[in-house]
Amino acid sequence: MPKKLVRDLNVQTGKSISFPGLNEKSPLNVDVSIEEKVDKSSRLLNLDFNLKYTDEPYLICFRFESISPFELQTDEFLPMTKLPKKLQLNGVKQPSGIYSLTMQRTPPQRKNIHFSVLTESSLKCTLDGIFGDTSPRIQIQSNDLSIDYQVKYQENFFF
Repeated sequence: MPKKLVRDLNVQTGKSISFPGLNEKSPLNVDVSIEEKVDKSSRLLNLDFNLKYTDEPYLICFRFESISPFELQTDEFLPMTKLPKKLQLNGVKQPSGIYSLTMQRTPPQRKNIHFSVLTESSLKCTLDGIFGDTSPRIQIQSNDLSIDYQVKYQENFFF
């Protein structure tokens, strides 16, 4: 690392750098309710996410992953009633063999978000919330860098 950056971070030079943990209240609390309907080999999951945050995030991201194909329905991120009926939100098979789909939203954020997911197997949902940090604990002064101070919240759910 450049010496100036090491000085700005107030750490010792070496192969690794450790930062003290921040003992702060989480910027986002999530309550999830789930309703499951099983029909032969498929599952219909109705997921309701209730987001409670102190400051409005400027990006909310839901990443769905499953080992089998899945279909997602929501009006929270896309105005489905105004889009062509042929548009479907299906998990896309990745090189790793996992099917995934990412949904992102910028402000204004809704506090209640609903998804309906039709799948054959278990489903992992990762929720990321990105918040602007108005009072950063660590500041880097460099003309060569464009610093965007952010706080990231992440939580995983398994259904």
